[in-house]
Amino acid sequence: MKTYNIAQFGTFDLENFGDLLFQNVLEKNLKQRFDNCNLVLFSPVGGKKPFEEDVTVYPISKFSELNEKYNIVCISAGELLRGVDPNTELGREIRDLQSRRELVDDRITNQLMK
Repeated sequence: MKTYNIAQFGTFDLENFGDLLFQNVLEKNLKQRFDNCNLVLFSPVGGKKPFEEDVTVYPISKFSELNEKYNIVCISAGELLRGVDPNTELGREIRDLQSRRELVDDRITNQLMK
């Protein structure tokens, strides 16, 4: 049986209930589709997931160090890049990526709801 390794990036290190639910929703949907999946969480800071102390969240800086081969990388909503000036080149690139991400999110949501 194949194991699917999935990296999910989000703000799982903050006590923001809405952002924390992304992992739970994704995990539930994945388990309905795959017999065996391993979901690994990444956030800017990392630590224990608020309200779920048994869930480890790794800092984004550790992504390449974990030596996992991920089948899927999922970027959840949330303020992943905090304190970026929207008037800089990086800020404009992030805004462009966010608008493209919203289009992809809509397509994924439509597929999941079928």
